[in-house]
Amino acid sequence: FNANELIRQGITSYRTSLKEDYYSLLKIDPLPNETEVIGLYPSIDTAIVKCTKVIQNHSMPSNDRPSQKKEEHNAWIDENWTTVGIASFYRRDYDAAMKNFMFVKKFYSNDPSIYVGELWMAKTNMELGKLTDAGFNIANLEKAISEQEEGSAKKEKSSKSKKSSKKDQEDEVAQVPKSIRFDFEKTKAEYALRKQNPQDAIKYLEASLKFAKKQTDKSRVHFILGQLNESIGNREEAKKQYGLTLKYNAPYEMHFNARLKRAFMGGDEKVKKELLKMLRDAKNAQFKDQIYYALADIELQNSNKPQAIDYLTKSAFYSSGNTRQKGMAYEKLGNMSFADRNYVRAQKYYDSCAVVI
Repeated sequence: FNANELIRQGITSYRTSLKEDYYSLLKIDPLPNETEVIGLYPSIDTAIVKCTKVIQNHSMPSNDRPSQKKEEHNAWIDENWTTVGIASFYRRDYDAAMKNFMFVKKFYSNDPSIYVGELWMAKTNMELGKLTDAGFNIANLEKAISEQEEGSAKKEKSSKSKKSSKKDQEDEVAQVPKSIRFDFEKTKAEYALRKQNPQDAIKYLEASLKFAKKQTDKSRVHFILGQLNESIGNREEAKKQYGLTLKYNAPYEMHFNARLKRAFMGGDEKVKKELLKMLRDAKNAQFKDQIYYALADIELQNSNKPQAIDYLTKSAFYSSGNTRQKGMAYEKLGNMSFADRNYVRAQKYYDSCAVVI
């Protein structure tokens, strides 16, 4: 328990302080890179030491000769092996993580931990770039879930006619824990994205919402669903998903960007009023450049080019610390001038864009 808490607190702290790039598709589950993970070493290494001590001191019989170990009498040892594997995964020691998950799969074949291990093997294989192996892990879990659902239906049917025998109860296989279903659907979505299949990723993320419990998890999934629908040109669905993001607790920046992106998907007068109200809010002082850019987009959708140019000029003016946004404003102004055959003005805007990006 203490080891899991250390890992959870470390990853939560990392994700809370993470500066996310809302111009790109958000990561489904952000992971620390080689530099960022150094700050997590103390908590992760302490977690590994705690679980290793449990395995060494309390495994019955001991793990001195794993090949001769046929049965484990301590019900908590497999969980400790799994936690060591998860800690190694976050530490970016993928070989050590895989060895732990494979050990669990081999020696605890009739325990729910094998499904947890299979899920993390899929994650590990994806980080190693072994997408084929990750696909096999996902397929194994899907098969287990399918068989479990079929078995539950048969069991329910038979229980109405007769009681199950003691032998039937003994022959039952381990059940896939419901607690991993949310993570599993997200892992399938990540796999689909790595296979460059956004439609499947959308399907899996939508399925994950049935198992999501935390509001922050739901808001993140809805935001990414908005981004994915936007990327495939489904603007109405994207607008809907960005709107759903606002229903749940989330970091302020995510709510802010959901409102902006909803405006880009087709802003009406109500959305325009909301953006103008955001301009007057002191909390949004650093985001004025993005708000003006969104307002310009709404005016362009309504064919009001002069007002759009005014908003884009203000977007560039207020982009003092956000050179990316300043470059986007200059580029759009250049494109508009180029479309009007005003090449001298277009050249000046493109030159300004090139200077700042």
